[in-house]
Amino acid sequence: MSRTADAQIERVERLARETGVDEDIVFNAYFSCMACDESIEDFDKHVRRCVELASQTKYTADYLVQTYAENMVDGNDFEHFEEVTKEEDW
Repeated sequence: MSRTADAQIERVERLARETGVDEDIVFNAYFSCMACDESIEDFDKHVRRCVELASQTKYTADYLVQTYAENMVDGNDFEHFEEVTKEEDW
């Protein structure tokens, strides 16, 4: 495996540890989002935002990260996902 790939894997593992989101969910979301050309920096920021949203809504962080990735695959951007999540929580 290349150094770049190793570094990305380490970054995703660290992100899972730091946020408390299930590692398998973070990896699945990572691969989905990379397929949609999202940068690792944006992915990191969006996963952390999902954790923040979970503390403000009825949803778990695991659920929000998984749903965020599904929305990316469906062609929606993060802002749309965040808006819909907040609306559905009310």
